[in-house]
Amino acid sequence: TTITKQDGLASNVALAVHASRDGSTWISSWGSGLSRYVDGKVEVLNTTNGLPSNFVMALTETRDGSLWTGADYNGPLLRIKDGKTTVFEHKGHHEPPALSEDERGLLWIGNRGNLETWDGSKFRRYTSRNGLTDDEVNAICGGADGAVWIGTVGGLTRWQAGKFQNLAASNALLRVMILSLYHDADDSLWIGTKGKGLLRWRAGAVQEFNHQSGMFSDSIYAILEDH
Repeated sequence: TTITKQDGLASNVALAVHASRDGSTWISSWGSGLSRYVDGKVEVLNTTNGLPSNFVMALTETRDGSLWTGADYNGPLLRIKDGKTTVFEHKGHHEPPALSEDERGLLWIGNRGNLETWDGSKFRRYTSRNGLTDDEVNAICGGADGAVWIGTVGGLTRWQAGKFQNLAASNALLRVMILSLYHDADDSLWIGTKGKGLLRWRAGAVQEFNHQSGMFSDSIYAILEDH
């Protein structure tokens, strides 16, 4: 099925797509707001009906059914739940390209200048001073045993048991600009990089895939496990 602006979509250019638990699909855009596709129909959410900005980046859904997204450069963090949009005006959100919920229910927010968590009542901020490989965060995903993986422009960081571990410091293969992350059912972490192809991290060992091994491109912007 192909859906375009002729079908009611806000834009033909999608920045992020998220399939939610209620069966609807959310599509973000840069300049045209959010589209929600459900039961063959498209609903558009923009500045005319609740959004503070039409420039929308990452999307993620938390266990309570809330859809979270970030708006605009230096814009607010948004939560959409039961048809209501809540705006969190908080200094520190710089065009968040990464959002993810961990096993404990913490929302992790990757920004251009720091990493933050939201526990439902307050934000907490982290930077390279706390152990991150870099302050510019592009990707976040949950892993086994409560781990959270953070991909930055400087490489890979793992958060576990309240501590950050800079994995790029001990492995040159992980000292790359990371664009995407995916933790699969086999407990492998797949790492999409800019210019260095796809990496597979498992039990401390790193395997490389690039154009020489058959990849179409060495810059990997999204990773998904099929069925």
